[in-house]
Amino acid sequence: IEDFTMIRCAANWMWSNNNDTDKYLLRKALLTLKESLIELGIAVDGGKDSLSMSVKTKNETIKSPNTLTLTGYVTSLNIRQKVNAGFIKEDNHIIYINLSNKYNRLGGSIMSQVCDKMSDTDADNVPNFESMSKFPLLFDYIQYHIKHGNIIAGHDVSDGGLITTILEMCFPNNKGCNIDFKGLNCHDDYETFMAEEPGLLMELKADINYQHFIDCVNGIGYHQIYKIGHVTEKDITISRKGNALINEPTVAIRKA
Repeated sequence: IEDFTMIRCAANWMWSNNNDTDKYLLRKALLTLKESLIELGIAVDGGKDSLSMSVKTKNETIKSPNTLTLTGYVTSLNIRQKVNAGFIKEDNHIIYINLSNKYNRLGGSIMSQVCDKMSDTDADNVPNFESMSKFPLLFDYIQYHIKHGNIIAGHDVSDGGLITTILEMCFPNNKGCNIDFKGLNCHDDYETFMAEEPGLLMELKADINYQHFIDCVNGIGYHQIYKIGHVTEKDITISRKGNALINEPTVAIRKA
C-alpha cells in the first residue's frame, strides 16, 4: 500500500448495554480504541452497532459476549503483489516476531480454556499489543520486503498460539519445516507454544541475509524477533531444548 496512515477501519460493536456495568465497559473499550488508533495514526470511518445484545426469559437475562470486530481496509497499489498464507520453498528462512515484546501470557487462551483456568485470568495475564506506536515503521519495513519479493509468505499469530500458526502455514502447500525454539525468550513450553500474543510468522527467501533483517527490526524497536527454522519439503520437525517434540510427515499431522 502507499502509506500505513491511509488505512481506514470499520467498527462493528456487538454489546449488551442494558446495565451500568456494561455501559462502563463499553465506554472503557471506546476510549481504549480511540487511544490505540491515535497512536497508530489511522481512523474508523464507518461500521455498525448492536447495543441490545440480550434477551429476557422468565427467570434470567441472557447476554451475548461483548465484542468489537475491527476491519481494516485500504487501496492497494498492486493487488497481485501479495504473500502466500502457506510456506512455499524449501530452505527459506522462517522468521518470528512477537509484537508483545517480552511477554508470553496464557490468560484467555485456548490453552487456559482447555485446562479449565479461564476463571484464574486477570487483566495482567492476557495478551496485549505492546509498543504500538512503533508498528507503522515495522509495517512499512515488511511492505518493502514484500514489494521486492523477499518475503513470500506470512501469517499472523493469534488463536492457538505460535504452534498453531506454524502448522497452518505447513498445510496449504504440503510443505514441512524444521523448527528449534531454543533461542526464544521463554522458559515455559506451554507459554512458548500456546500463548496468543499478537505476532508475525514470515517466510524470508534463503538468499536474503536474515541477520540483517533481524537487526533492522531490532532498530525499529521490536527485539523479540528470531529465525526459528527453515522450510522443508514434507516433514514437520519441531524441537525444544534439544528434544524433538514433533517429527512427522505434514500429511500425517493434517490427518490427525
